[in-house]
Amino acid sequence: MSNTSVRELTAGERDALAARISQLEAQARPLRELWLSVRVGSVFFGVLWLWTMLASPMPWTIITAFWLLVGGTMMTGISVWQGHETRSALRSFREVLDLNQAHIVIRVQSSRVVELLDDYLRPGYAFQLPGEEIAIFIGPELGSDRRPAFPNSDFSVIKLVDRRGRVMASSIQEAGNKLVPERQIHGGRLRRRADVEEFDEFVCVVVKGSLDDVETLFSVEGSPKS
Repeated sequence: MSNTSVRELTAGERDALAARISQLEAQARPLRELWLSVRVGSVFFGVLWLWTMLASPMPWTIITAFWLLVGGTMMTGISVWQGHETRSALRSFREVLDLNQAHIVIRVQSSRVVELLDDYLRPGYAFQLPGEEIAIFIGPELGSDRRPAFPNSDFSVIKLVDRRGRVMASSIQEAGNKLVPERQIHGGRLRRRADVEEFDEFVCVVVKGSLDDVETLFSVEGSPKS
């Protein structure tokens, strides 16, 4: 599934990115990362130290020295790794903001939809597209409690990427009216396909076919990643 178009970021998207960047900047402080690792590690390794003290006949000085060495080494390593991951994400979100681009992966305009519920109880919908194609969406993001306007007669899938093409955020943006599904199909799994595209909390795929035969695409072995 390829990008259909690129637009500038909206004010809301820029505000959300700025808030995420501020959050990551606060997390990227070295002392804060080390302090968090020490807090978590102290509890974990403290329990191991106490269990070893009760179960082992070795002197407490040796046991204490051992767990201080092991715990200190592991907490330092975790802190360094967390710092690297946080700074990498921070750099990518800054790039997204600087690029000022939102990629419209697919735009769906349809008046026909079928409701799906797969074997993992994830909500989904199949939309009839022109040219005898069906767009299938499955994932927790599509639940009515999170998206009351979905399924929608006109919506777009948006993704924000950094300079290396890594997807940093994705969303569904509705622009039409809420649709009433023609029918419901409960139980089954989406066919595993190479062209299934995965986003934060949903997957989508466009296939040839008609909503009248959507059961043949849905109730077969294989499933997208949870």
